[in-house]
Amino acid sequence: MKIKYHPKVKNEDIPGLSSNIAVRIEKAIRNRLMVNPAKYGFYLRGSLKGYRKLRVGDWRIIYRIVDKEIRIIAIGNRKDVYKFATLRTAKQWEAKIMFQDNLSKRIEINPKIMFGKPVIKGTRIPVEIILRKLSQNISIDKILQDYPHLTSKDIQAALEYAVESVHVEEVHLP
Repeated sequence: MKIKYHPKVKNEDIPGLSSNIAVRIEKAIRNRLMVNPAKYGFYLRGSLKGYRKLRVGDWRIIYRIVDKEIRIIAIGNRKDVYKFATLRTAKQWEAKIMFQDNLSKRIEINPKIMFGKPVIKGTRIPVEIILRKLSQNISIDKILQDYPHLTSKDIQAALEYAVESVHVEEVHLP
């Protein structure tokens, strides 16, 4: 399993922990979350539905399992972690909505098209194909020639989608 941290976990939550709590949290992540996140975490309800919590004494790690990733959105004391975890998901949700509004003219995610992979709107051309071709140094002109339904703005939208998709900093524990 890979661990991804919300930027505020790395910049605010972890630095705000005392050294002994930080060691306990790191140990819990390594020995429980990375081993079996479904077994050790408890489901949350309400505004944090879909997330789980891992208890470490009076401290909580709020996370979600997505494929083979554990996405940690908050680490904090049990008395206030849920409040700022909810705010973080709300901010992410708002950013996602703004992002979707900006790219919705070009990128579409529909479970009935290509199993829900992001595609160029009105086509069955996955964003992944465009990114893969660009990573193989295939020119934009060649991609446009191979896919006459695409425009250069579609390719730009695919790149913007990729940037937004990977903006969460990733930290790997050894």
